[in-house]
Amino acid sequence: MTADITIEQAGTWPTYQLTLTRSGNPVPLAGATAVLSAFHARYSGWEIRRSLEVDDPTAGTLLCEFFAADTVHPPGIYNIRLGITWGDGSSTTLPASGYFQMDIGPAPEAEDVLPEPLRVYERSGSTLVLLAVIDAYEAIEWTRRWRSPGSWQAVIPRYATGADALQEGGRFISLPRQGDHLIGIIESMEIQLTDEGEVSESWTVTGRSLGAILQNRICLHGGVSTGTGYDEQLAVAGETAMRHYVDVNAINQPMRSGRSLDCLLQLMTRGGEARPLRSGPVSGSARCAGVLRSAIGARMVC
Repeated sequence: MTADITIEQAGTWPTYQLTLTRSGNPVPLAGATAVLSAFHARYSGWEIRRSLEVDDPTAGTLLCEFFAADTVHPPGIYNIRLGITWGDGSSTTLPASGYFQMDIGPAPEAEDVLPEPLRVYERSGSTLVLLAVIDAYEAIEWTRRWRSPGSWQAVIPRYATGADALQEGGRFISLPRQGDHLIGIIESMEIQLTDEGEVSESWTVTGRSLGAILQNRICLHGGVSTGTGYDEQLAVAGETAMRHYVDVNAINQPMRSGRSLDCLLQLMTRGGEARPLRSGPVSGSARCAGVLRSAIGARMVC
């Protein structure tokens, strides 16, 4: 079956025009909005969502523009559906049965450029011990989020060198990216089935970024039992407030043994050079709330 849309991995060209007709006549799109949803035919966790622009409401035409971040997903066939919300609030999914299809082809590889290796670590006291280096992964995607830990997903051949070091619980992965290292927690490993119902040769490994170690940590610093009952940071630099809540609830916990994360440090340098504190002034207060929520919830002082 020929794909309805064909595009190169990490490609941005071309802009596609879609025309909706009913009994040969254009479907009026005045006041309507549309969203394209595409799912990998083999790995359902890989999804692309794009809002479509109504090009000509009377001609029933929509425009779909893909950016590199949309098509960086693994190559292969993606099943597509269009969600149309009409001006009266009702909605329609197209096609009514089955799918449209998009084929993302492999991107051309730059000469002499090798993929960055994926490293697997295990925590031992206050250090991370390198267990394996994996070069032969099929694909990896990292999703950053502003107000919560990011997430990642990788497709790795089960028999690749180092793949046996992948385990849920207590193990981490590291991926070099533009001079930094993205660190993630291994939280889930699944074997997908092929279209024929047979066991795939690859693991789908997923998890969250390292910030997730603070997601379930509650602010129980000793200051909440005195004064206002809240651990307050008033008119300080935003970074100072964030560092405080992490420090007293996850690093230095003299009043509550067992809650300190001995592998967690806060550095005041980047690349070996000291830098000034960022943001401010802000004010924040915390009591029995999540550390992440308190650290990012401080308000600007006007």
